[in-house]
Amino acid sequence: MGDSQLISVVCTSCGAEYATDKLLGFCTVCGKVLYCVYDIEQVRASLTPEQVAQRGRGIWRWHELLPVRHAENFVSLGEGSTPLLACARLANQLGGGSIMLKDEGANPTASLRARGLAVAAAIGCEYAVEAISVPSLGDVGDALAAYAARAGLKAYSFVPHDAATTHLAAEVASGAYTYRISRMEMESNQLVRALGQRFGWFDVSSLREPYRIEGEKTLGYELAEEYEYNLPDALIYPLGSVIGLAAIWKGWAELEALGWLGSHRPRIYAIQTDACAPLVEAFKNGAAESKTWDLGVDSRYPPLRLRRQIGDYLALRLVRESGGRIISVSEEDIATAQLELARTEGIYAGPEGAMAVAGLKQLRHERIITAAATVVIINPAAGLKEPQIVSLDDMPPIQAG
Repeated sequence: MGDSQLISVVCTSCGAEYATDKLLGFCTVCGKVLYCVYDIEQVRASLTPEQVAQRGRGIWRWHELLPVRHAENFVSLGEGSTPLLACARLANQLGGGSIMLKDEGANPTASLRARGLAVAAAIGCEYAVEAISVPSLGDVGDALAAYAARAGLKAYSFVPHDAATTHLAAEVASGAYTYRISRMEMESNQLVRALGQRFGWFDVSSLREPYRIEGEKTLGYELAEEYEYNLPDALIYPLGSVIGLAAIWKGWAELEALGWLGSHRPRIYAIQTDACAPLVEAFKNGAAESKTWDLGVDSRYPPLRLRRQIGDYLALRLVRESGGRIISVSEEDIATAQLELARTEGIYAGPEGAMAVAGLKQLRHERIITAAATVVIINPAAGLKEPQIVSLDDMPPIQAG
């Protein structure tokens, strides 16, 4: 293994092309997002879907389409190959039809971010960096800490002042240097970049480098494989961050280029919270990019607080191409959906996954999605990562005996 077919890195906006012989960040011409490009003809000539299926589990079975050239640098804790679960009871509550949920909470660090940080840590090994860093609203820092430890790298994580203790404990346990900072410092990312440049850290902030997205695109590969390369009608994706959605779309484009997947794409329904919905406004206004959202009172859900997202133009573009929509739901509906999913299906989803379920309920109510459509919901993280959002006020007393 290790025969990556990476041939170049290209800007998704201005088209500037970069060689692959050095560690890259964002486009130095226009400041936009870079994508890895592979020798599709070579992959097509040497690989089939059947061969991939025979390789077993995990993201590294797709190694030809990942940017790590040497197998000795692969980093893994068993990420990928997460369950695709039928949600029959949820479907019955919403009027029938096929509803499936891809549960990324089953990853080693209990979130989708494990896929991306596995690749980022491997890239760190490939280019002999000593430390990797990231600003994190939660799941990214957990994954960074675990995969840096696995790879023998130092990890520096910068979290909001009110980060959940579950995240802090996971990071500290894995040996990460974790620092609380203000919300404005989190959003500007200037502190992380400045420290990274000063000390030579590899900054793996969302879409500020072209490697994490490569790990997360394996989610798109898996969905295609699980649907026998005939994708469903609709995908419900919660926009805590845009990287996962952009990654899925990139993965499908590569499979189509290989001839494994047709041109059909699900309609993408991206969901945000009413408390922080910059992409909803941009979508309604026909804008190519979003404006910074004025939060006012903080959202009760820290992972959903991104007022402006790097790479927002990618999400807006692909949702429009798919014929889908970007909508928002209330925080009350998110809380309700989280409990309903846990109590009807036994799936304790994080706030992002609950937001996706709330979005589907709204879309069904408005008959934008009908029972005739096959639907997949993405749950990016396990609910145990944010336990403070479940109220225990009405919990009955426990009696011994």
